[in-house]
Amino acid sequence: MAIKVTVQLVVFAIRDSALQVLLAKRQGKTLKNGMGIPGTLLHQGESFEDAAKRTLKSSVGADEIHLEQLHCSVNARRNGGGGRGFSVAYFALLPADKARAMSSTSWRGLRNLSTLGSTQQRIVDHAVRRLRKRVEHNTAGFRLLARKFTLPELQQMYEAILDRDLDKRNFRKKMSSLGVLRALPEWRRTGRKPARLYTVAASRLEKLEHKEIAL
Repeated sequence: MAIKVTVQLVVFAIRDSALQVLLAKRQGKTLKNGMGIPGTLLHQGESFEDAAKRTLKSSVGADEIHLEQLHCSVNARRNGGGGRGFSVAYFALLPADKARAMSSTSWRGLRNLSTLGSTQQRIVDHAVRRLRKRVEHNTAGFRLLARKFTLPELQQMYEAILDRDLDKRNFRKKMSSLGVLRALPEWRRTGRKPARLYTVAASRLEKLEHKEIAL
């Protein structure tokens, strides 16, 4: 019996101080207006991860960003080719500066995903839960930052993902304790006074990536 394997991808980014999901034109009766999360059929001899990276490359123009497998599922109903459908889902974290360079029409907030069918909505919901868990317990959120950012932008990113307000003093104390922030001799004008710009110390971030650092 033929098995059709589909790899689907949830790409997250912070745009306009909100957590957003990338949508693309897709074929499928369950998709309204032909928009859904990016996906592809698995090529012969191709690994799931390679298919996800191929989809990422065609969707955002880059594949060297954080990519993580969510789950595999089997659709017992016969697909159009007469066999079963097998789906593998991943999520990816796109830095804010790369996301800003893309068309705004491709991105949707979490409350504006009405074009998705129930299956893709479940995949996105699962990805959001996984992302929130990662952000609360390790440094995954830093993968969504632009190369340069202010401390208010850093806190806004965390609040957008977790969907709750954070105490400014405690948040900055926690971020300082991680040792991943490197102050730059640059400032950005933000209202009444300029805010200092920071970047992430990549070597330190890599060391902390798999450690428990509860927020």
